[in-house]
Amino acid sequence: MLRFLKQLFSSEPDPDLHGRDLFYLTSDAQLQGILRHIEQLVDSAADAILLVAHFPALLHQLEELVTQLPEDWPVRALLAESLTAQVASGMQLRETDRIEIIVAELHPLPETDLQPQRFSAALSCRSEVVRFLSLQDPFLQTIVSDSFRSLIQKLMGGDGEQSEAIESNMATRRVLRAQRDLSARVKDPVPAESLQQWLQLNAPDTAH
Repeated sequence: MLRFLKQLFSSEPDPDLHGRDLFYLTSDAQLQGILRHIEQLVDSAADAILLVAHFPALLHQLEELVTQLPEDWPVRALLAESLTAQVASGMQLRETDRIEIIVAELHPLPETDLQPQRFSAALSCRSEVVRFLSLQDPFLQTIVSDSFRSLIQKLMGGDGEQSEAIESNMATRRVLRAQRDLSARVKDPVPAESLQQWLQLNAPDTAH
């Protein structure tokens, strides 16, 4: 338990904790990608699937998504800040269990953004964190240039197919740099209901 708490509540962002980042051009494509991934996990007998949001506004959407899935699917939606030792204990995990943590949005501050990864690293069972990210995300819109967006679209195929995702180390590094920059400027963040509102309250120069 001590090891769990030490990893879970460490204030130092660790880039090595980052799992897979899947970038989609649109929010609709992102949602469809999440649904396909959940189906694959259920087919492969995952023991638990956690859908994670950083803000209440997206959490409500994820909770609505869960209500549309079959009741026997092991899917649960919750806030990243709720990923605690108590949650892990309540899940009654075994070392042979397998958990998938699907994160559906970024948090602008790196130390907060890595909460799901810290939770995963502290578990005794098999676990993986996969972030499904849309380039329409308010924070990513402040980072991704039109030229980079066009490059991603070309990598997805010349026909402009938008339903697939790409993994880009360049994009992940760009996100981390932007997060670190904000972290240096935002010392006392104001809580918010959504990512867009957080940017408006804490980083108005970046909000669209």
